[in-house]
Amino acid sequence: MESALASPTSAPAPAPADGGVRAYDVAGYHVKVTYDPGSSQLEGDTEVAAEATADLARFDMDLALTARSVEIDGKPAKSFAKSGDGSVTVIPEEKIEKGRTFQVRVRYDGNPGHDNPSWAKSEDGSVITVLAPVGTWFPGNDNQDDTADFQLSATVPHGWTAVSSGQEEPVRRDGAWSTFHWSSTDPLPANRALLGVGKWDVERTKLSDGTPLTTVYSAGRKGEFKKYADQQQKMMDFLTQKFGDYPYGTLVSFFLDLASDDVPNLASQGAVIFPNAEDERFFDSTVVAHELAHQWYGMLVEEAHQRDMCLSECFASYAQWMWPEFSGQQDLDAKYRQEIEQYKSDDEFWKQKLSDGAGVYTKGPIMLHALRRQIGEAAFGEVLKQWPARYSGKAPVWAEMEKLVQEVSGQDLQGFFDAWIRSDRIPEDAYLWPGTLKPGATALSRS
Repeated sequence: MESALASPTSAPAPAPADGGVRAYDVAGYHVKVTYDPGSSQLEGDTEVAAEATADLARFDMDLALTARSVEIDGKPAKSFAKSGDGSVTVIPEEKIEKGRTFQVRVRYDGNPGHDNPSWAKSEDGSVITVLAPVGTWFPGNDNQDDTADFQLSATVPHGWTAVSSGQEEPVRRDGAWSTFHWSSTDPLPANRALLGVGKWDVERTKLSDGTPLTTVYSAGRKGEFKKYADQQQKMMDFLTQKFGDYPYGTLVSFFLDLASDDVPNLASQGAVIFPNAEDERFFDSTVVAHELAHQWYGMLVEEAHQRDMCLSECFASYAQWMWPEFSGQQDLDAKYRQEIEQYKSDDEFWKQKLSDGAGVYTKGPIMLHALRRQIGEAAFGEVLKQWPARYSGKAPVWAEMEKLVQEVSGQDLQGFFDAWIRSDRIPEDAYLWPGTLKPGATALSRS
């Protein structure tokens, strides 16, 4: 596809010595892209509405592609240039004063998948953004706290489909090209803005509460993957019962066959992506429950630091335990005992300290089941709901979880958390076998 964009005419701007200036709050992104799967080339025209939070003699925007022109409030910027950290430094003709609202328009192009792991591509040319794609395919602000409205118009060859998170609007056909329109139903940070392009089968249904559900399948694989997709509604009913109301206005799910072990299953705001749904060695319905649980634990409430990963991954991993307990009456006490038997002599396993963000997928759910038996069913259920309700839109540290659990349960759990979260050895019996987990104890009735 031949580019209609002009060559850059700007003079080089000085590279920032402080890692970039992003002293602005974005109110909205209006992203227009044309993507040609045959050449892997993308042309973009994005408008960013923002407010300066400090006087700006220059500012930076994250963009991995080549900026061709930059305008501020309809007038060319004094200069702009790509910086070494994958951003564009913009110098306006006049300083933008603190408190002023302004609009930046950037025209750009390039191959967003070139040496970029956040742009996952399959053999048939389908692509999807993964792994926090700030600046991969549109100019944005990498400040995670900077949430904004997001509108996308994506033009692709006829026969291809462009999907994003949010509300889908009518498709416009123009000769050999089709333009798909999506708009966010909830403000989001730039790294949660999603784009997928493929020859896909798309199914449009609703969750039990009326939330629009868009399910995307790799072409020809709908029959194979539908057995997982059809469980989503029941899973969401179960998860809302456990965690509270679903926090977003729409849900988009991708069941794909990218055939790449490098691309993980992941959740984004209002979306879940399963890039290797065909590989049943690593994929089953519990994996779907894990990623859906991240809408509450990971999206609605993030973690402050990498070491606090247990706040999202431990709980999503425990959802993989709870779903078969609910749907198949699996005895989780028996599962717990099997896990302890498997790992009781494995010193390396117990050296993983959850307080460091280690062992969250394996040791984490074991710890949470022990906590559930320690504080009782009612208190544990209250914790699961109180956390998203209390910390919605925030990024707390693990200490806040301990505080909440002790508040709800009325128990002094310092010893329990020291043994399970901060210790590098197997917990002593008092914390390893609480409640019905004690050998010979009477099992609780199923919840």
